[in-house]
Amino acid sequence: MTTAQQQLGEVELIRCMFCGDGEFELRTDGQRYHALQTKLADGGEMIVDEMVSFAVTVELIDDHDTTVMEPRRLSVNVSVSLGRSEIPQISLASTDWLTKEGHQKLSTALIAHVNTTWCHSETPILETLEWLRTTAPSLIPSQVDDTPHSIESSVSTTHTFAREWIFLPQLYMKAKRQDMISFARAYSLTGFVCPGKPAVLTVEGPMENIDPYLVDIRTKSWADIPAGHKKMTVVHREVKDCANIDELNACRRFTDMTEVSFDVHGHRSNHNSLEKLEEWLVGLGLGEAFGHLFPELRK
Repeated sequence: MTTAQQQLGEVELIRCMFCGDGEFELRTDGQRYHALQTKLADGGEMIVDEMVSFAVTVELIDDHDTTVMEPRRLSVNVSVSLGRSEIPQISLASTDWLTKEGHQKLSTALIAHVNTTWCHSETPILETLEWLRTTAPSLIPSQVDDTPHSIESSVSTTHTFAREWIFLPQLYMKAKRQDMISFARAYSLTGFVCPGKPAVLTVEGPMENIDPYLVDIRTKSWADIPAGHKKMTVVHREVKDCANIDELNACRRFTDMTEVSFDVHGHRSNHNSLEKLEEWLVGLGLGEAFGHLFPELRK
């Protein structure tokens, strides 16, 4: 199956799954879309950069917020460049019930999710839509009304600590590694970068700062890197709700964002000892994370 056939197959799958009234809207001309289907079915060559655009309306799943009386829905705009193995363009349409702050926060998280997972799934768009349905409610700031109770509740701020363990197939360039460190400090994140092949990035701090940080890495520091080489996989995430910022900072295991190396070896002296990395993590009380990063090496 060619890349274009796989992409168009996913569009058809989404079209079948979101078949309710107003759930799926094809933005590409219908006749042109049908011609593309016929051409691919007949084994014809696909013109590179042929775009297919559509919108999907998803209903959010929130089993915890009992204050929401009506289902909340989001419209997602998608554009796919057929025949190219590149990230599809996915964006959120504005909606009356979502504040500007909430829309921006959710859009940032959506971009980060797409960038870190798109190359590891045969149906990345469908997977992203499902992620949005289940994850969006926890990322959207609470919508408050004018009652005294709501005003009082809006004053108290919650602090959520998160630590993410990210696997990278390789990381060599010194400038890119330095950006990971300097960008993290700007977002009040701590952790470490362990370069080489493979490589590890660990970030911890306020949960709402992690996704924007990763987006900056991919869109600014890695802007000159081909999309297929921007592979980051979050293999493990630790989350804890904290009463205040002091409690959040007490959860940190690292005092800064730094680069670490262990018994560097290899033809170009750019490979780290994973055994030494595991020993170091165990010493920090974080040994369990190694099993998530390298399950095939866990004894």
